[in-house]
Amino acid sequence: MLAFVIGLMMVAFDPAILTVPVVHAQEVKVWTQEEVRELAVEQAKKYGLNTKRFLAVLACENNFNATGQSEHITKSGEREDSWGSAQINLYWNPEVTQAQAEDPLYAISWMAERWSIGKHRLWSCFGILESKGWGNPAP
Repeated sequence: MLAFVIGLMMVAFDPAILTVPVVHAQEVKVWTQEEVRELAVEQAKKYGLNTKRFLAVLACENNFNATGQSEHITKSGEREDSWGSAQINLYWNPEVTQAQAEDPLYAISWMAERWSIGKHRLWSCFGILESKGWGNPAP
């Protein structure tokens, strides 16, 4: 009787519905510093920025490293909540996630777009480098 029920179940049910789908993890690109720098040049040109200054600020902020948190210690004694190649501060930019900040495709484009509308002073390294003799930023 049991064999009959099992046999009936095998005929009545599609075995494909009993399988578990295989989920593949999406590969995460590991960016080299040179690739981050090349992307920065591309974005600076796309947005009509002063490429030398854009690159100098990125070099100062995180040395073209795609990931990583700021080493700057705030007045409260905590590390600044800034991440990735563009060191996007997540406290001041809650619309940006840490994953986005650590994705150079997103972060450098995000930074270039802000520079193009005159928000280059949001990056502390811009002010530091400007104080060393830059003068007014070029478009």
